[in-house]
Amino acid sequence: MIAQREQKNQLPKEIQPAFKELKVFNQLKGLPPEVNDGDLKLAVVKVEDEFHTGAFNYEVFGVKTDDKERYGLELTPWRKWLSLEVLDKCINTYSPEVGAAHSLYKLTSFGYDADEIEAGIKKIAA
Repeated sequence: MIAQREQKNQLPKEIQPAFKELKVFNQLKGLPPEVNDGDLKLAVVKVEDEFHTGAFNYEVFGVKTDDKERYGLELTPWRKWLSLEVLDKCINTYSPEVGAAHSLYKLTSFGYDADEIEAGIKKIAA
């Protein structure tokens, strides 16, 4: 049954997210990291939802040493993501698995294909 749906490119809805994540994982394994030319590091932080008291979300953003700004990473090419060091405090507080899961979620904000996303970023920047 699944094989027939795969041939038609119609996977069951309940397993489609897993296949997208696997596609992303395989692409990331094949990409060469782009050198991180600054001191940008990746932060994963659990914060309370400002609209729902008692509800929490994870935010993923870039930070620089001696800088209180939060840098959005949504328009960062995947190659650059691969060179970002994750803050030790985040790994120790939440675990590497939680950090990786939320980073992958943020990484795929605009899709599941590195080349398509990079082309979109170039269009926006032009």
